[in-house]
Amino acid sequence: MTNNERKAPVWQGGPVPFDFDSRPSLTDLFKAACDFAPALAEAELVRASGYGLVLRNKDESFTKLALRFSDGVFNAEALEGAVGEINALRLFRGYAGLLGGLHVPVLLAPPQEFPLSSPFSYAYRMTPVAGVNPGWIGIALRGGNAAKEYFQQAGAVLARFHEAAAGLPLAHSVLRNWWDIRPVEFLPDRLNKGLEIAAQYMEDRTIPGVVHGDFQGGNIMHRADGRITGLIDFGYARYESNIYGDMLEVPSLYLNDFIAGYDKVAETPVHRAVVLATKLGRLTYQASTEDADYGTPAELARGIGLALEAMAPVTGYKP
Repeated sequence: MTNNERKAPVWQGGPVPFDFDSRPSLTDLFKAACDFAPALAEAELVRASGYGLVLRNKDESFTKLALRFSDGVFNAEALEGAVGEINALRLFRGYAGLLGGLHVPVLLAPPQEFPLSSPFSYAYRMTPVAGVNPGWIGIALRGGNAAKEYFQQAGAVLARFHEAAAGLPLAHSVLRNWWDIRPVEFLPDRLNKGLEIAAQYMEDRTIPGVVHGDFQGGNIMHRADGRITGLIDFGYARYESNIYGDMLEVPSLYLNDFIAGYDKVAETPVHRAVVLATKLGRLTYQASTEDADYGTPAELARGIGLALEAMAPVTGYKP
């Protein structure tokens, strides 16, 4: 147990705060889960995330525990993610053969719903996906051809997923306007003019479809030789207005390699500028919320300016 865990508040029953510093310790939360579901006591606590715990069972399957939060907004997000992933894992049992040869987890049993007096809303057990997931930073640090080949492979994997998952009956996103480029009140006119031009550029270039929703290195499993084996974590999988949102976490240094891999599989080629414009949509959404967690106005303005400059070869506008 870490020092931070020893100082953590004791769980008093019911939902928990979203803020990590105000939460009970992992040990306390795991014990509470076992009190409500004694069979979990035989599992091993593997890791924690912002929205729950992950356990490894004796049969090598995994169980996710979705936290219940005292803050209504965070609780709604956590519940949406848990229910979304449960539904996706149910679908994968019938559609796994259509996912381009990728291994994905499937639901092994009906989810267990916890009472309101528990710090968790659901527990659900799924099959494991072989491989390791060190994250994209670790891959990028390898450099050279190994990193380039990996990101080309990752691009092809995403294209296969987009193609294969297109017919899955997943929920429509409640954040459909996340990708819409919009003017931002605190930006200078030159940047807002650039946003207007970028929005015009994207008018007929977005493609709707099913997205993974959190396509990044931590959710991509691969073997020691770098061969990608499958995808995990489908809490944000849904139908979106713009599938290119799945590319926003790709390190910019390897975006061209990623796109090259995607284009080998996808019917519609991807232009780097389309990904940059999608990023602009996210940045302008974040700026419009005035949420400090997304960055200061100066940081957001700088990110928007850099994206507009990178798009200049196709839009003809330099802010």
